[in-house]
Amino acid sequence: MVRKIFVTGATSGIGEAIAQAFQAEGAQVIATGATDLEVQNAFKKSANVGIDFRVLDVRDLSAVQTMVGALSELDVVVNCAGVIQRALE
Repeated sequence: MVRKIFVTGATSGIGEAIAQAFQAEGAQVIATGATDLEVQNAFKKSANVGIDFRVLDVRDLSAVQTMVGALSELDVVVNCAGVIQRALE
């Protein structure tokens, strides 16, 4: 049985490593990044071959509802999305 995995914040760091690990185990992985540039850069990495990257800004509730609502089923959801606002910290 192929597991369906959804990972937010998966264009770098921990989220990307989690997406890669699930994909290496044979799962179908949908991974998101906040911008077109993040997703384009993730597609270029050989370790990410086979991962379905999509743009999703998790701060946009409507966009999250639309994307998740369009998925027929999921076995695992991993939220690794983070937002840095250095000027406010």
